[in-house]
Amino acid sequence: MATLSSGLHDAVFFENTDDVGVCILSAGLAKRLEPISSLIAKPAFPLCGGPPIAERWVRKFVQLGIRNIAMNLHKVPDSVRGYFGDGGRFLADITYVYEEQPTGT
Repeated sequence: MATLSSGLHDAVFFENTDDVGVCILSAGLAKRLEPISSLIAKPAFPLCGGPPIAERWVRKFVQLGIRNIAMNLHKVPDSVRGYFGDGGRFLADITYVYEEQPTGT
C-alpha cells in the first residue's frame, strides 16, 4: 500500500485489491421519490433511462479491481437483490445486510 499526500487529501493506492471491499449504502427511505420508491429501492431505480446509479458504482469498483461489495438494505430490499443477484453478471461478489431499522448516514 502506498500513500500520496496532496495537501488537502491523502489518497491510498493498493497494489493488490483482492482483499479490499466496499459497502454501498442502500438502506435509505427515498421519501422524495415516493410513490415510486414504495415499489423499487433507489439503488435499483433506472437513472435517466440508463442503468441504476448503484450499477454504475458496482461497475466502477470492478473496473478498479474491487470485487467484494456489500450493500445494506431496508426499503424494498428484494428489488435490489433481484436486480444485482450475487453480482456474478458484473464480475463482482455482492453480499447483502438487511437493516430492520435504518441507522442513517
